[in-house]
Amino acid sequence: MAITSDHAQSARPRDGSASEARADELNDCFAIAAGLNPVFEHHYRIAGRAVRMRFCGATVYERLSLACAHLVSESTDDPELTINFWDSAGSDRATPGLPVIEEAPDELGALYHLDTGSIQAGYQPIGRVLSALDEGRRTAWCWVADAAAVPYYVASAPIRYILHWWLGARGIHQVHAGAVGIAAGGVLFVGPSGSGKSTSSLANLGSSLLYAGDDYVAVSLDPEPYVHSLFCSGKIEPRHSQRFPHLLSSIWNSDKLDTEKAAIFVHQSHPEQTTLGFPIRAVLIPRVTGRPETRIVKGSKVAALAALAPSTIIQLQVPIEGAFPVMRTLMERVPCFLFELGGDLADIPKVLTPFIERMNAEASD
Repeated sequence: MAITSDHAQSARPRDGSASEARADELNDCFAIAAGLNPVFEHHYRIAGRAVRMRFCGATVYERLSLACAHLVSESTDDPELTINFWDSAGSDRATPGLPVIEEAPDELGALYHLDTGSIQAGYQPIGRVLSALDEGRRTAWCWVADAAAVPYYVASAPIRYILHWWLGARGIHQVHAGAVGIAAGGVLFVGPSGSGKSTSSLANLGSSLLYAGDDYVAVSLDPEPYVHSLFCSGKIEPRHSQRFPHLLSSIWNSDKLDTEKAAIFVHQSHPEQTTLGFPIRAVLIPRVTGRPETRIVKGSKVAALAALAPSTIIQLQVPIEGAFPVMRTLMERVPCFLFELGGDLADIPKVLTPFIERMNAEASD
């Protein structure tokens, strides 16, 4: 499969036969890998929809199934989408056609995107990951060169582009945000990378609050604003890891912290705190203040939208029609606050828990 578009831009050739050939090639590559390895299959519930995932090979399964493990469903309903995972560790013949890149990008999130009208694909040259979605076949593919060598950010969100395209077409939009709460409702943390979303989310592990994500979640508006958990992963800057002593033993990539963020999978470390999602009662903008106390103060809806929309667009790169109006409407429908982070992480759940309880009580009045 050849992807010929420029970095972070889309090409839209509408050649149906070419799209069919690309999908057939991906199926053939997966079949080659499946002929050499066992296939592990699970059913999932993602944003209320039935999804089947098939992992080709033990290493692929062990490293690429972690992020969505909390979404496994006992139901075997006819899936709306099947996602096939494999690598080329066993045979180069399982490698799909990749774009010819004359000069390797130096940006970690570089993406080469193709949209033919019936199939979308994205190639991340750093990490060597190919994601593709064919709506007509209700099938997606996730190929990595070598599952044993995938970096933390791939293992933490291996299908973020596939879910971005697939859910976005259904009015459920992936956003760059974190979220914690209880079954009755919770809060969404918004802001650019480094603003404190992960700290605000992960500091609640071990508390009574549920964890929906620290970086990528999905939101919908009807019948009420709702956050859907996509990945149970969490990421911490290595220099900050000592601030989370209760998580140190759960770090997935502890041998690579000289070059990678520390990654954990909450379904392994705190399974009782994972969730499929909950209603959104408030949007919080985390800010590190340097003051000792943690507090929540009234914020601006404009500031909240400015904290969410640009970082989401930058992170996911390929715009989805209708995403910005959904983010704007979300801010119009829920109250927005500043979340001023103090020096003691233990104060975060102490402040958030009564705040969330109060917001849920107000919503039920």
